[in-house]
Amino acid sequence: PGASLVSEYDVSPTAWFYRQNAYPTIPYAVYLEMALQPCGFLSAYQGTILPYPEEDFYFRNLDGWAKLHAIPDLRGGTVRNQVRLLSSSVVKGIILQNFAFQLSHKGEVFYEGESSFGYFKEQVMRNQKGLDGGQSTQPWSVQT
Repeated sequence: PGASLVSEYDVSPTAWFYRQNAYPTIPYAVYLEMALQPCGFLSAYQGTILPYPEEDFYFRNLDGWAKLHAIPDLRGGTVRNQVRLLSSSVVKGIILQNFAFQLSHKGEVFYEGESSFGYFKEQVMRNQKGLDGGQSTQPWSVQT
């Protein structure tokens, strides 16, 4: 905890996510990737799984919260992400970590939040059923 990094992402004015949008906005999934990928990088850089050389882990995003303060025009600009490791713990062979992130453009914060991740062994992932309990379901948007 306390480890941090700053990453920067140069946004191409012709990026795939601008090509078919009339308004210069970015899909929410791209905001998430800009915010969360550096969390995984910081975790790896810290050597989180090095004490367990005999284990193969899967790194999964678990939950979090975020607030989009503004929707800036990022075309041709640079997004700066400040990431901090808030906590790291090991519980029965599972490593849990919590991070804070803050995206800014031209010195103005436009997206911030926290997210937790876990390192899981294969047998834990094999038995994971997910929110739908392993059953096929309709998307939430069409359920009545």
